[in-house]
Amino acid sequence: MNAKAIETLAVDAVKESIIICDYLDQYIAENDKEPSWDGHIYVYSSPRKTKKDDVQRIPVQVKGTQQLDLHSNTIKYRVYTDDLKAYLRDGGVLFFVVCISKDAKEKEIFYLPLTPVKIRMTLGKLTAQKSTLLSFSKFPTDNDWKARICFNFLEECKKQASFTDAHLYTPETIIGKKELEGFELSFIHVGDRQTFEEALLNSTPHLYARIKGSSIPHPLLVEPHKVFVSNKVNGSVVVNNEEYYSCYEKYKSATETTILIGKSVRITYANSTEENIIGSVTTKLTPMLSERVKDLRFIVAMVENKIVTIDGHTFLFDYSKNGEELEQKGKDTLEFFERMEALMKRLRVDHDIDLSKFTEEDFALINSLTSLLLDTEKGNTEEISKGCKTHQKIGDMDFLFWVDSDWTKGRKFRISDFFDCDARITILPSGEPEYTMSHYALLTLDDILYSTNFSFDHVIESFEKYCVDTRAYILANNVLLLLLKAVDKADKRREEYLRCALILAEWLRKTPEETISPRTVEINRLQVIKRMRKLQETENQFLWDIVENHPEDVCSQILSYFLLDLSPMAERLISQLNEESQQLVKESPIYYFAGKRDE
Repeated sequence: MNAKAIETLAVDAVKESIIICDYLDQYIAENDKEPSWDGHIYVYSSPRKTKKDDVQRIPVQVKGTQQLDLHSNTIKYRVYTDDLKAYLRDGGVLFFVVCISKDAKEKEIFYLPLTPVKIRMTLGKLTAQKSTLLSFSKFPTDNDWKARICFNFLEECKKQASFTDAHLYTPETIIGKKELEGFELSFIHVGDRQTFEEALLNSTPHLYARIKGSSIPHPLLVEPHKVFVSNKVNGSVVVNNEEYYSCYEKYKSATETTILIGKSVRITYANSTEENIIGSVTTKLTPMLSERVKDLRFIVAMVENKIVTIDGHTFLFDYSKNGEELEQKGKDTLEFFERMEALMKRLRVDHDIDLSKFTEEDFALINSLTSLLLDTEKGNTEEISKGCKTHQKIGDMDFLFWVDSDWTKGRKFRISDFFDCDARITILPSGEPEYTMSHYALLTLDDILYSTNFSFDHVIESFEKYCVDTRAYILANNVLLLLLKAVDKADKRREEYLRCALILAEWLRKTPEETISPRTVEINRLQVIKRMRKLQETENQFLWDIVENHPEDVCSQILSYFLLDLSPMAERLISQLNEESQQLVKESPIYYFAGKRDE
C-alpha cells in the first residue's frame, strides 16, 4: 500500500472518530501540503454544534503507518525536531498516529497532546538530533472521553500560551521559595457516562504553581501523570473481631485502589464491586518505634487469620506457601520491638523514637539492655562503692547508667539506670575520714543536660539515705548549683530542672549550720524562686538585711545584690576580689542575673 493510500485511510479514521462526537467537528484535509499540520478539530460549547455556540479549534497532525503493532496500548513514533519547533510556535498540536493492518481492515488511532510545555520538555532533551521517538496512547472509543481530551487540551494550551519561551520552574526548584503560594491543576468534565472522579482518574492534567504577584498560574516543567484521588477514611480495620485502627487512607487510580493502614501496610486491589476482595499486601515498617509496634501487631494478626475487614469490606489473603514462616518471623520481630518499647518506657524516653537513626550496633545493644534491665529485679546493690557512671549512646539518644560489681549473682557486672537505682559512693578526702554519699554527687552539668533518661524522682530519697555525714551536704548543694546552670542553658527541660532544683533547695534547708551558712542556703533557694517568679516583699527584705547588716559576708552580699537587681553594686564588690574569685563568681549560676531586671 502506497503512502498516499495510508495517509487517506489514517485521515478518514480520525475524521470518523471525531465527527460522531457531541461537541466536536473536524476539518482535516487529505494529502495536506501544509508543512507540519493537517487541519483542525472544532470544539463547540454545546452538543448542538451550531453557529450560535462558542467554537474553538485545535491544530491537528495525522500520520498513518503499517509498521507498528495496532493491538498495543501505546506506540512509539518518530517526530522531527523541526516539526516540534513549528508546533511550539503555533501554540501546540494534537498529534494522531493511525496504525493500519496489512489488509487495511483494522485501524487503531493513537494520540499525543503536544502542549507548549510538553514540546519544550521534549526539545530540551534533544541536542543535535533531527528527530525523536515519542510515546502515543490509544485514542478512546468513548465519545465523552474524546471530548474531554479536546476540551482539556485547549485549556492547557491557553494556560501555557505565554510560556512558550518564558522561564519555567521545576517542582524541585519552586518548593521552598517564599513566592510559592500553592499548586493547582484543572480538569474539564464532559458527559455523564462516567463520574467526575472516574473521568479525572483517566486524565493527565498538567501541574501549575501559584506565584505571589502573578495573576496567572505558572506551568511547571514536569511530565503530566495519571492522577489519583486520596482521602482519609474514618472506618474500622478489624481482624478476628478486634479493631486495630479506626481510620485509614485510600489512594484510588483509574485501575486500582491502595489502602494505607497505619504507617507500614499497603493493601492494593483492582477496582471491583465484588464482596470479597483479593488483595496484595506490601509492608515497609515505619521507622517510628511506637507506630511500628502497633503495625506489627496488626501484621501478625493479618497473617495468622488471612482475612481483614475494612469498613465492612472483606479482604482475603493467601499465605499458604509460607504462612507459618511469615507468622513466626512477624511474632519474633514484634517481640523484639515490644521489649524495646518497654525498655524506652523504663528509661523515661518521652518521645517516639526514629529507628532510621539506629545502627546494627545500636540494635545489638538494645537486645543486651533489655535483658539486663527488664529481666532482672531492681534492688539494693552490693559493694556499690566500686561502681561507676557511664554514658551509652543509642541512636541519637544518650543514656546515663550505673555499672557495679555483682559477683553474688554470678555475673561479672550489673548495669542499672543511673536515675533509678539505689547506689552510694565512698568519698576519701585527703587527711580526713572517709564518708558515704549518694551517687547523684557524681553528676556533671553535661549529665544533667544531655542524659535522655534524666530524672530526679529519687534524689531526695537517696540524699536522705546517704547524707549521714554533714560534709555530704556540700556535695548536695553543688548538685543544686549544677541544676541552676542547667535551667539557664536548657530549652525543653527548663521547667523540669526548675522543679527538681526547688525540691532540692527546700531539702537543703535542713543542712547543719556548721556545714553551709543558712544565709547561703536561703540565697540559693531564692535563686531558684527568682527564676520562677518575682520575689515577694519578705524575700527581698531578707536580702536587704544581708547587704545592710552583714558586710563581713561579701559572698552573700554579692549574691543578694544580684537577686535585688542591683548588678552595679554586685559588680563593684566583685572587682575587689582576686582574679580567681572573680572568675568563680562569673561562672556561677548567680551571674545569670547580671544586668537583668524583673519584668
